[in-house]
Amino acid sequence: MAHKLCLTDNNIPFTIVVSVDFFDYQQILVPLLVYGSEAWTITKALAWRLDTFDTWSLRKILRIPYTRHVTNASVRESTGCRPVSSIIKTRQFCFFGHMEHSDSRQDHH
Repeated sequence: MAHKLCLTDNNIPFTIVVSVDFFDYQQILVPLLVYGSEAWTITKALAWRLDTFDTWSLRKILRIPYTRHVTNASVRESTGCRPVSSIIKTRQFCFFGHMEHSDSRQDHH
């Protein structure tokens, strides 16, 4: 199953056909990356490394070589994917909210 994805390279739009790999990325790779991330301490260096791997994976799936000079922002914009560090922050805030609103008499290990 293939899907079309529109990108722009130096303001020249072009369309590529994206295979199932991209959707496997959203269904398999991202959940594996963020599993248990609610309890992580995210430093700037770790967030940078996670986002770097995430963007590298997207570029490999979309077959975008570095010689094409497509910015990371345009790759993210065209795929509609948020950075992994942003997903982790959201999950941490949700987890904190659950802990804050839970019964204080419960034991939370």
